[in-house]
Amino acid sequence: MKKRNLVEFFIYLFEFLFCLAKLNKYQNVIEDIFHKKNVRNTNDSFTNICLKVSYGLIYYEDLLKNYKYDNKCLKYNKIGNYVLEKHNMSNYNCYKKIQKPLCKLNYINIENQIIEDNNINNDNSVKESAEEKNSKANTNMFDEQEKHIANGDNIYNSKIKKCYKTKNFFISLIKRCIEKGDKDPLVHCASLNFEKKIILDPKLFCESSYERKGIEEKEIRKSIYNDIYKKAVIKTFNFKNEETNDCINIVNIFNNCSIVERNIFGTTIDSCILERSKNFCHKTIEEMHNKNYIYTCSDIILPYLLSSKEENKSYNNLCHNFNNYLNILKEKKNFYLKEKRKLEEKVKTIRITQKLYKMIEDIFQLLKEETQKNSLVIDNLFHNLEKLENQRLFNEEYILKLNKVHEKLQESENLIIKSGYPVLNKNSIEENISLFKEIKANVEKLRKLQMDIGTYSKLIIEYINKKKNEKLNDKDINEINLDELKKLKKKYDNIKNFIENYSKKNNNSIYEYQNSYEKDFIEDSKNFNNLVEIYTDQIYLLIKNNIK
Repeated sequence: MKKRNLVEFFIYLFEFLFCLAKLNKYQNVIEDIFHKKNVRNTNDSFTNICLKVSYGLIYYEDLLKNYKYDNKCLKYNKIGNYVLEKHNMSNYNCYKKIQKPLCKLNYINIENQIIEDNNINNDNSVKESAEEKNSKANTNMFDEQEKHIANGDNIYNSKIKKCYKTKNFFISLIKRCIEKGDKDPLVHCASLNFEKKIILDPKLFCESSYERKGIEEKEIRKSIYNDIYKKAVIKTFNFKNEETNDCINIVNIFNNCSIVERNIFGTTIDSCILERSKNFCHKTIEEMHNKNYIYTCSDIILPYLLSSKEENKSYNNLCHNFNNYLNILKEKKNFYLKEKRKLEEKVKTIRITQKLYKMIEDIFQLLKEETQKNSLVIDNLFHNLEKLENQRLFNEEYILKLNKVHEKLQESENLIIKSGYPVLNKNSIEENISLFKEIKANVEKLRKLQMDIGTYSKLIIEYINKKKNEKLNDKDINEINLDELKKLKKKYDNIKNFIENYSKKNNNSIYEYQNSYEKDFIEDSKNFNNLVEIYTDQIYLLIKNNIK
């Protein structure tokens, strides 16, 4: 019945692989409820469970080397099934397809099993011998042990030899059935599904299958010539009763290959017959029913072992140093946490920078308004100077005031050229804030200069209006240089244009550019935060199971 259950499990697994995309979201509800309660038995230590799982990894080692994981799952390759399901991220489970054969099946080395059985008998025999011969020296017990070890080797060799005979007949039989289907009357593979290439009932197959071959038998018949005759006969070959257990084990390995390996790894049916034949008499596969084992495997051990395979450490070493897994998870969590904080800092920088740009726009708008207010007076000054008929009008005091206008305009021009329109592209927000303060101070200087120029212009205009019809003494007057006056006006016009352009300039392109980056940063930050939560849950799962 147990062997029959195993093939039923294979068939279930086969259907699972083909119908995975159509499974109802409520499938396995009972198992999930059991799982979420986190029922953990203590029958097997983590080390023992880990070693058992490693036997499966060794069994599929050559196939796993070339197994292609989905790229989107690689950042979660250290996370187990339970945590990913908790976060509704089952599609990011790298081991979703392979965790069933690796966690629900146990791959046993027959040699170890025979030796283990022999050791049990050995212990009992030695104990009985010690009780019966209590007076003998301890060396007698060691001699007895050596005999049992030698006996175990003999038993193993004998069983393997018999199994090889069963294996060879199975290979011949199954190849012939698969190649010729059910059209060959000389061969019969009971319960073989020719389409799916699986044996539905291992026991029935081993008891009822046969192969017929034509052979020649020598027969001596009495005649006057004493001739020897050769008779062609058809002989039926089948599995003997004592071969049934080996046969069923071989069928299970074949079925596992035909169902699991063909669908997950793309193994051919020829490989299942020929290449897997090396395991026929050396391995046995059994179904695992222990929920603790299955969940521990899929939730903790499988992601640990498979994500650590590139470290060139043996599975034995990994299983005996399980706390390394916890350290790896903590390192990854801290890495993602740092990346998240970096992105949060970048988002903060973008938002502060945008506020600074908005403040710069406001500052230049105020400067423009101040310039426009003073430009009426300053433009009027240049207009009056150009229209002035008497160029010899100004005394020393007002010539100095005109020079002040010139100085203030020159200072304004130098400040604008030196500053330019600000670009907040420093490496840190502190540097950008410092740059903004510098810009603000320069704009304030420009505003003050415009006010000063306006004040001097107003005084000069009042003087012109008052003195333009008066005749001054030669010793008091100074002549205006018209060429210098034109240059001065051009300088002022340039300053106005700069300020006008700066005030019109908006930072929409910068905002769009930064908003795009901000959106990406926020999304990436959420992803990193999700990773931090996932790794935290995986760490908590280990700690909850006393892995510290």
